[in-house]
Amino acid sequence: MKKILLFICVSLVVLTSCSSDDEVNDLSIHGSWKLSSYIIERPFDINKDGVENLNLLNEIDCIVNETLIFEKDGTFISDDSFHHEINISKHEEGVYVFDIECSDGYISTSSTYEVNNNGIITINNVEFTHSISGNKMTRNFPNFIEVYNEDFTEVIEYKDLTLVYVK
Repeated sequence: MKKILLFICVSLVVLTSCSSDDEVNDLSIHGSWKLSSYIIERPFDINKDGVENLNLLNEIDCIVNETLIFEKDGTFISDDSFHHEINISKHEEGVYVFDIECSDGYISTSSTYEVNNNGIITINNVEFTHSISGNKMTRNFPNFIEVYNEDFTEVIEYKDLTLVYVK
């Protein structure tokens, strides 16, 4: 639950910003982007179907409906119904165990954004790296996922989170 609250807080901080009348110059980011992949560094078989998958969205039963919209005037809109709690523990044998809880809800926020020449998006003075290739945008969050010991009393490692969106 702490991870969801942290993600929501980061999103809200990121999504509330002072407005700007300047038009954003990075034409490739303009448009609507739908979340298509939620990647934590390596493939897992969370649903126990015998197939490991790098995209955790293919492994969980939660409803996923996250869309980011970047308007030409610098307006940013985020619509999100992907509210889930993923708790990960790593046991002594090196086995990762996932506890996933899906929940209902919907969050929609708007703000302004800027993109610099190095491909960094700034929303509410918070910078995010992204890359765009064709109709795919990738956002990286280093050390975002906490992995706990078996009894969830201590964080023993961190994993990077990569989100992939399709236009």
